[in-house]
Amino acid sequence: MKKQYLLFAIVPLLAASCSIYHPNAVDIPLINHKGDVRVDASLSMSSWVLPNVMSVNATASFGVTDWLAAQAHVNYGGDNVYGQVAPGFYIPLSEHAVVEGYAGLGGGAVWRDRHSTTDRETEGESGSSSHESEYSGSFALPFVQLNFGWHDLSKAHIEVGFGVKAGAYQPDFTYHAYNSEGQMIESSTYRYTRTNMLVEPQFQFSVGGEKVRYSIHLGFAILDDIPANATKFTYDWMTLGMGLTFTL
Repeated sequence: MKKQYLLFAIVPLLAASCSIYHPNAVDIPLINHKGDVRVDASLSMSSWVLPNVMSVNATASFGVTDWLAAQAHVNYGGDNVYGQVAPGFYIPLSEHAVVEGYAGLGGGAVWRDRHSTTDRETEGESGSSSHESEYSGSFALPFVQLNFGWHDLSKAHIEVGFGVKAGAYQPDFTYHAYNSEGQMIESSTYRYTRTNMLVEPQFQFSVGGEKVRYSIHLGFAILDDIPANATKFTYDWMTLGMGLTFTL
């Protein structure tokens, strides 16, 4: 019975909240020489209570010179899209260790058409009630990122990478609720436009051949504050991705 009560408590919570960001499964390429080209393709699942966003991800990274690197990433999840570009640098520390730094600009959008939801706030009445809601918006994300890791360990070409992204999350989102007659409930309209600090730790592991490796991505997101007037919005705090990394 306790498990049933917990499920009944979680489902309305999922329906009433709107996820406006998830950690992105961006490749940690560990570029280590001029002409080094990495392409990563993966599927990822993001969650904040239960998994609720699945994305297709692609990242391309390139060693432009003996120290200059460049990277581009895009992902799509049906009702969300995100992309970023970033020039950077890399410094080989030993035969296998390397450090990278990037500074870039990302941007994305999230939308969800009108759907049934359960909330405790509609038409000024207290108690739980069902109605329809929708939300949409976009965001910009200037950021810097530092990566560190080891590449080509053993004959299995194991790679282990750690990264931390920090940026200014700049949202512009709107939430609307509708009553049973399809009329918008003005008191249940919410905006979220406040810039927040984003910190996004990342981990990556890959193993396989010299040219193709199986990769696992794990990312976490921390937004410093979502204000009281934006309580309809939340974000996914964790993303787990799996895919293939190609060295060209």
